[in-house]
Amino acid sequence: METDQYAKGFEVVPLEDWHLAELRLQATQRYVAPMMTAEYGAALRKAGPAFAGIRDGKVLAAAGLIMLHAERASAWALLAEDSGKQFVAIFRAIRRFLDSQSIRRVDTWAFSEFEPARRWLRMLGFSPEGRMRSYCEDGSDAELYARITETRK
Repeated sequence: METDQYAKGFEVVPLEDWHLAELRLQATQRYVAPMMTAEYGAALRKAGPAFAGIRDGKVLAAAGLIMLHAERASAWALLAEDSGKQFVAIFRAIRRFLDSQSIRRVDTWAFSEFEPARRWLRMLGFSPEGRMRSYCEDGSDAELYARITETRK
């Protein structure tokens, strides 16, 4: 765990089933709220490596990978509505997590109209690959991003 001012009191732990049920999502992610159950947490944990970020017993973030095969995964991250004060610690935890993986391609997506998420993905080392038209449940577009690295074998 980092010892700088941003990480003080912020704990990164392996994802447990109950973490998602305790996470109160930020406004842009509330569309997934009906899925935020211990069962969904168990499914994500089973799909690939994942962690939760906790401060003072409160779950502020959860993130991980869904393994598609040995060299490709799909990244996901869920942030709490009040995670802003811990944003730097959350960002650093996700960056360290991604850097620790020996997977050639990790991809993810962001709503086309939500520039803060797209900027955040670029900061995490993802590159835009294109627009996915009518990708979202409401018919809106999304942007595909990928992070390509040399595998460490």
